[in-house]
Amino acid sequence: FFQNIEIKVLNGEKQRKVIQTLSSLTLGVYLLHPYILSLFEEWFNLAANALMSSILIPIITLAISVICFFTTYVMTRIPIIKKFWQI
Repeated sequence: FFQNIEIKVLNGEKQRKVIQTLSSLTLGVYLLHPYILSLFEEWFNLAANALMSSILIPIITLAISVICFFTTYVMTRIPIIKKFWQI
């Protein structure tokens, strides 16, 4: 998907670097997001509330995505993990 779109804000080299970095972090985000979601459910007592779901779902999705990408990025900077995870 990202290879076929053109991002006007970034030039070719910056765009390639951003896409490569995000791409290399997606496995970590995939593996980490269920844990972060369970923490959110525990901390904020999230329940299926029909009135708030149209507001909460995008907010929770964005928050979990940002937290997971950041956590995965920080983890890849740890020397032991960095050996096994290429960015």
